[in-house]
Amino acid sequence: MTCERLALGVLLGAACCAPAAEAQVTSDALARGAQSRQIEIHLQGRVEHDTNVARVADGQSPPAGVAKSDTIFAPTADASIVLPFGRQTAFLSGRASYLFHDKNKLLDHSAFNLNGGVGGRIGPCALTLGGGYVRGRSELDNQTLVARVQNINEVRQVSTSASCAQPGGIGVFASVGRSWGDNSLASLQSSNSETDTAGGGISYARPALGAFTLGGSYAKTVYPDRITLTGERDGFESIGVSFSAERELGARIQGAVTVGFSHVEPLQPPPQIPGFPLPRTEFEGLTYAADVRYRASSRLSLRAGLTKNISPTLIEGQSFEIQESYNVGATYQLGSRIQLGLTGRQRESKTRGDVPESLVVSDARTRTAVATLRYRQTRSLSFLVSGHLEKRTADDDVFNYSNERVSFVVDYRF
Repeated sequence: MTCERLALGVLLGAACCAPAAEAQVTSDALARGAQSRQIEIHLQGRVEHDTNVARVADGQSPPAGVAKSDTIFAPTADASIVLPFGRQTAFLSGRASYLFHDKNKLLDHSAFNLNGGVGGRIGPCALTLGGGYVRGRSELDNQTLVARVQNINEVRQVSTSASCAQPGGIGVFASVGRSWGDNSLASLQSSNSETDTAGGGISYARPALGAFTLGGSYAKTVYPDRITLTGERDGFESIGVSFSAERELGARIQGAVTVGFSHVEPLQPPPQIPGFPLPRTEFEGLTYAADVRYRASSRLSLRAGLTKNISPTLIEGQSFEIQESYNVGATYQLGSRIQLGLTGRQRESKTRGDVPESLVVSDARTRTAVATLRYRQTRSLSFLVSGHLEKRTADDDVFNYSNERVSFVVDYRF
């Protein structure tokens, strides 16, 4: 499960079309061998036209003072840095941008997705200390926030992990972390959250076989500003076990799979109210993540993935969300300079909490299709054009919407 991450990567989806660089150094990777020096810096400029900025339903008017369609300008800096020094390693990765709106000036805001830390080795063991910060508009990924388009969600996270392992063979690992989620709008202060996590397990790695882990996890999320009908603070806790495997199957196929079993329940049982159905508050079942990449030829690459996890929610009266997503994509290299891409995604969310599902928007499905064309002028300079179609259906038609986005990106790599 990934409760500590709060599933907030979607918040920064509007920050830029290209994915952020990765420079995460884990204690297990550090224990199994020295890290190589890496410095990658991208400067990007993006112009995007969005036909439905507030994600309002077809035929509905946007919130007062908000234009439905808008053009957005977003300068962005993207970095991935790993700096070994002696037996220690410092790392930093992430993205910082600012979104300027042509019509909706009140929606201008900064967006960040940062992660960094330091790790050190002592014999066969390694310890890492890290932190992260995510900031962005939240309504793009929440089916009840159409009228709260200005809300900014911030997540701060700290963690430490330890691992003892050989370059090839058995290892052990453990980690603890804490995160805080805050909302800018007063009407959403009750959805501020605090999450504590802990986990550990054993790992095994061989170059010819791949990497495998067996672990257990515990997470507890509390909404400190949300009081339930019983007078207690709302929240939930979860316990899970998981098995993961990562392996290269020849030179063409790479795959990573994680399968787990989780039990999630609220901190306080919901009160029984005469005349109202008893809400579903618990979850017990499989969680998973899988990613497979296939290089069909020197020009064509395919990718598919799926996930199911549990995360906190911004929906009042609900404790957590069960999120499932599926994606497939392909890239085709048309000559040495032009790359074509096509991606399809589907994301589903279901909520659990004190309020019966018949009284809140509990289920939603969002489908997207993205087409891209990248032209690489030089090794450092490239241009990207993309088209994005999105459609969401919820169990209340008021929260259905569709939107289209077209963007142009200039990317310069140092």
